[in-house]
Amino acid sequence: MDGFMRSRSALVYGALLCCLPLTACQHLAPKPDAAQAPPAAPTMAAPPAFVAPRPPPQQAQKAAVGFMLAQGQQAQGLSPLKTAKGMIWVLPRPAMTQADLGRVEARRWDKGQPFVRFGFSPEGAKKLANISSRYKGKILVVAVGSSIIGLMRLDGPVGNGTLDLPVASERAAIDIANAVGLAPRR
Repeated sequence: MDGFMRSRSALVYGALLCCLPLTACQHLAPKPDAAQAPPAAPTMAAPPAFVAPRPPPQQAQKAAVGFMLAQGQQAQGLSPLKTAKGMIWVLPRPAMTQADLGRVEARRWDKGQPFVRFGFSPEGAKKLANISSRYKGKILVVAVGSSIIGLMRLDGPVGNGTLDLPVASERAAIDIANAVGLAPRR
């Protein structure tokens, strides 16, 4: 019983010591002067007991994904887009969106080049196969949020339901996959 009381006292004492800096901060904060305007909202975070829980990853805000068709020649109804290799002209409305996706994964080819694999839903895979065969030679612009993450020339039908987009780094691949928020189903 004596050991129990000692450990209980140590816990209470430790809890009081942890709270002491918090109460000291409250007393050290300057009191507003009556002639001054009221202070702005405090920038300090609330103590951990009052912090709202973070939503689970499934409920986190996802970045919008768009797959737009583009070409190298100017045409009516297309918007110009300057790229590192020159100007291309893009259809303003996406041909495919996040609704057509089933999963997004950060990956690496055997030789080490990182890429993002966009896995399409069955309906999205049909759209991808149709677009890639119908618009052979055109450019597919891939945008996540407000950023264009890649351009891909459509060389022919893509019938496997996935699109592999090379990216500059492993970190970029991971960031893109996390922003889209569609992890592979297991």
